[in-house]
Amino acid sequence: MNKLPAFLLYATDFIVGTAEMGLAETGVYIKLLCHQWDKGHLPAETQKLHRLVGATTIDEQTAVNNVLSKFETRGKTLVNRRLETVRNTQQQYRNKRTQSARKAAQARWGRGEDTAKTQLELVAQVPQHLQHLQSQITTFFGVNTAVHGDKQQEVARFLISIEKQQLLPHFTGQWLAYTKYKQGNGGPVHGFARYIGQYAYNYQNGAWNAENWQAKLEKQHGNAKSIAKTEVKNATTTSGKRKQYTQSSSPIIHTS
Repeated sequence: MNKLPAFLLYATDFIVGTAEMGLAETGVYIKLLCHQWDKGHLPAETQKLHRLVGATTIDEQTAVNNVLSKFETRGKTLVNRRLETVRNTQQQYRNKRTQSARKAAQARWGRGEDTAKTQLELVAQVPQHLQHLQSQITTFFGVNTAVHGDKQQEVARFLISIEKQQLLPHFTGQWLAYTKYKQGNGGPVHGFARYIGQYAYNYQNGAWNAENWQAKLEKQHGNAKSIAKTEVKNATTTSGKRKQYTQSSSPIIHTS
């Protein structure tokens, strides 16, 4: 895990804790805290501590010795207990944020171990045998692949998921029926996201699966044929009436 880059310095606590220190001792103290934060601990040997903070004169080395009461021995190392408390608090906060971000990603992309995929895996290209469907879907919904690359990848994920669930033949039939039905004045087209559904539900909550589009298309064709027959019948009846009127009422036929 990456190191925490900085620690919180509680101003009031620091002022109170260094109230009896001189300027040199305060400087040594803050440098030792920084080294502990970076390395996790300090060496217990006094000479190493002198070299660590650059204490070369007797006064500087005395300043180092005077602040060692702020640190406790742990094996062969020294640590400031308060600083480690701050580290643990910050680490817990980071872990909590990471878990929250992971849960948010799972809520968006789906549930289960499969959702641990990296972003690179999520945008994998659709297999070649599914590319014709991907192209049809993006074209039908007006997806500009140069601008809406995320939607193109969502179609890829949708098709891969459908195939894994062995629903590809069902979807293909539904898709062809849906497009023909909508092109035959079947009402407004669904939005892209509403049509394919959500990954969290294996895309089965999409409009493509909400209705039997194949049956609706057959009914639409049946209605169209019925309307066509009615129009032909009406036209034939009207033509017959005109013919009958002509034969019975025409002056030319009547005088003959």
